[in-house]
Amino acid sequence: MHIVDDCEFAYNGYDMHPEFQEQLIQYVTSTTTLGDAERHLLQTEKAKFVRPAYVFACGSALGLTNDQLLNEAGAVELMHTGTLLHDDIIDGATERRGKASVNAKYGNKLAILGGDALFAQSLALLLNTPQPEKAVGIAAKTLMNITEAVAAELDTYQTKAATKEQLLEIVDGKTGALFALCGYLAGLAGNNIKAAEQFSHIGMLMGQVFQINDDIDDLEEDKRSNVLTIPLLLGEEAARAHVDSILGNIRTAVESLEVTNSSKQDLLSTVGATLRMAL
Repeated sequence: MHIVDDCEFAYNGYDMHPEFQEQLIQYVTSTTTLGDAERHLLQTEKAKFVRPAYVFACGSALGLTNDQLLNEAGAVELMHTGTLLHDDIIDGATERRGKASVNAKYGNKLAILGGDALFAQSLALLLNTPQPEKAVGIAAKTLMNITEAVAAELDTYQTKAATKEQLLEIVDGKTGALFALCGYLAGLAGNNIKAAEQFSHIGMLMGQVFQINDDIDDLEEDKRSNVLTIPLLLGEEAARAHVDSILGNIRTAVESLEVTNSSKQDLLSTVGATLRMAL
């Protein structure tokens, strides 16, 4: 049982339309084997699209339609998929989303190139958004944050030592940064920098809940592998308490938004649904 199952967020589900998945696949235009590698993880029913869901929810709170946010939502999902291709190489994973991982099916070389191509396409999509320079800049910074966090995590594998603060920085970089980008891009699309910063903060908190809960689920496996995580450092009970505190912070942050009460509730519902789907 995941912690978020018992939180106060309403759950109304979030059905990402098949049309969005089709659009994602169409963004990959290569007809070569490289294109097949890029599309591999996009062409599965197990793709949850939780990050686009957060983009759309934040945009809705600002009065934007999903159609107005397709480039932003597509960009974050392509970026996320690119990180999965690279992560599976680093981890030596052979399965992802119920099918062979890209590295297992196409080899490490094409998996690396496929991830690179998805990153490039992600940034290219953001050139077609209302504030392209800011959007591309923050997206590039996010990619750098993700890369640095994964490198820092590899260091902890070798040293088997890190402080709580260092582990939280890894959590924020690995997982929170991309959720934060989702919120910021939605705010930019609505020409509302204050909202962008607030949505970004909420997204970072969502990433913490996602990653720490995931680490709680993997506690026994991480113990066997001697992988240091927040639950292993603090203990499972303290980690759960930390997540409960973050959930409270998310609610407080949403309540502080300068949007209608119904928009706040809709956003809280989507956050709760997103965290459940992600876990």
